[in-house]
Amino acid sequence: MKRFDVHKWNLKRRLLEQEDPRRPKDIEFDNAQAMDRLTPDDRDKVGKIQQMMDKERGIDLNAVSYEKVAFVYTEQGGQFYGLDVYENKDQDQRSAKLKYDEANEWLKDTLAYIHEGDLIPRRYNSGLEDLDLIVERLEELGIEASHGDYMDVS
Repeated sequence: MKRFDVHKWNLKRRLLEQEDPRRPKDIEFDNAQAMDRLTPDDRDKVGKIQQMMDKERGIDLNAVSYEKVAFVYTEQGGQFYGLDVYENKDQDQRSAKLKYDEANEWLKDTLAYIHEGDLIPRRYNSGLEDLDLIVERLEELGIEASHGDYMDVS
């Protein structure tokens, strides 16, 4: 009969508990590849789980309702720069600037009937029709919305 070796067992347990040795960018890349293989239904489930985890960490994009938003693109190249959000449409002071992923999450939560293909275009010139549609949908909900390629980041 083989004897149980506590020291070997403890060593294996500690090795399994160590942090992932990969760089954070490598972990992100591997996670993105795994997400590409998911079905749309599974992606929705993972998104909801991510939202629940964010809420537990204190990140809730819908905790504040925005009355005014502006989709900002760079002047040179027309790339998405950010989504300026305002809690009060009468004030000129921006409440926050949402990055691309945060802006899309807010948009998905705000527009319940948006499709995965209707997300915020990364380039201004190639996505004018999509932006016009998103702005129109937001204005139907009473949110003042606009877009433009006017941010000079030089």
